[in-house]
Amino acid sequence: MKLPTSIRRNPRLLDRVEQVLLVLGYAWLLMRIWPGQLQPENWFSLLLLFSEGIVVFFMLIRRPRRRDRVFVQGQAPGPEQ
Repeated sequence: MKLPTSIRRNPRLLDRVEQVLLVLGYAWLLMRIWPGQLQPENWFSLLLLFSEGIVVFFMLIRRPRRRDRVFVQGQAPGPEQ
């Protein structure tokens, strides 16, 4: 399956779309949990929001992929290649 031309020319577009969808999914989770289940004695919902928030945070701050050589058959390209 071929990628659309706009994504092949600008892979950052796909990264941005992924980040927007991730934030929207986390916001939906937050809105579902926040109204009625966020009490200190119910620590499971707090733990869930914290752990998923960490995932969202790291996905948002990750560096974009570099356009280098692609790994072939599970081996990294060496200096002789």
